[in-house]
Amino acid sequence: MKIFVTGATGIIGRAVVRELLQQNHQVLGLARTEQSAQELRNIGVFPISGSLGTPDVLLAMAQQADAVIHLGYPRDPTDFPHADSLDALAVSALAKGIGDSGKPLLLTSGNSMFNMPLTPHPATKQPQAPIHLPHKSIQLANRLIAQDQPVALIHLAPVVLSAASSPLLQKLRHIALQKGAAAYLGTGQNIWRSIQAADAAHLYVLVLNYLLQSSDSPQHHFLAATSDGGSLRAITTGIGQQVGVPTRALPETQSDWFGSLHDLLLLDTPRIQRPPFKWQPTVPTVLTDLITAGRQQELAG
Repeated sequence: MKIFVTGATGIIGRAVVRELLQQNHQVLGLARTEQSAQELRNIGVFPISGSLGTPDVLLAMAQQADAVIHLGYPRDPTDFPHADSLDALAVSALAKGIGDSGKPLLLTSGNSMFNMPLTPHPATKQPQAPIHLPHKSIQLANRLIAQDQPVALIHLAPVVLSAASSPLLQKLRHIALQKGAAAYLGTGQNIWRSIQAADAAHLYVLVLNYLLQSSDSPQHHFLAATSDGGSLRAITTGIGQQVGVPTRALPETQSDWFGSLHDLLLLDTPRIQRPPFKWQPTVPTVLTDLITAGRQQELAG
């Protein structure tokens, strides 16, 4: 099969591409720069010059490919209105390119778009984002799902790990060092889970195969997260221990401490029904170690 992948050089994208190539698929990867294009060539992926801001390229590739996996996201997610609009433009172009062909379209709800809790759609009974949220691409995805299109939305855990590191945890450590304290918002009882990039990539490929084989009322929402997790308070306490700073609680409304991460730190990892196929992610020790250390510190205190 010919599969078009956006975000092919990202943490999860690289792992998805490797698995697709191992299954002898022809992979076409969106490349914003020549450096990205060369990186894709080096691993056997045919680079397509373009970006999320070139809808004509995305539409053409969706028409040519047998399936599309959308993992790309604007480079500056801190400008959320712009990033949200740009991602929605990309999803709209991909969906238009696929049209009524029945080809699978896999979309991503990631760290910057974590918009739970989900509520059941009245017609499909599938989880959907509340309509008041500004995540345009996810609203579009749910409209496509309501039309019985072969669309899947993969919801990524907040903590995505690659080689035992997480960009989000690294950012929280940096903020703790910069501010002199590891902080959480409100009670800090919202639950965070994690996922290894390789396990998330395997889920994408399993979902792709599932959509190709399913004809009657397929599941459309999938959660890329382990079943374990811990409160943000425990995770924050563990971070404080790691970097040698105290832990403190902040009012939920105090947005200046975390900047663009503020809303993310108030949210829970959602609960979505288990996939109708076997998928067992490994438990990343980097997060469980933080949670354990944080809980021990809380008990000691």
